[in-house]
Amino acid sequence: MAEIGLKAGRPSAQQPRVSLADLREDTVRLNVDIDKSLHKKLKLKAVEEERSIALIVRELLEKALAA
Repeated sequence: MAEIGLKAGRPSAQQPRVSLADLREDTVRLNVDIDKSLHKKLKLKAVEEERSIALIVRELLEKALAA
C-alpha cells in the first residue's frame, strides 16, 4: 500500500514562532517639557479612553507627521 505522507501532530508547531516584539519597530525615548495644564488634560483623556499617554502621543505625532 502506498504512503500518503501524513504525519501526526500540528504542522504549525514546526514553524518558527514570531512574537509581537519581533514585529515591532525599534523605539527611542522622547522627553518633552509641557505645561502642567496640558499634561493634566492629556492624563484625563488617557484615563477616559482607557489608553496610555504614550499611545495617545504616538498617534498624535503620526497623524501630524503623515502629511
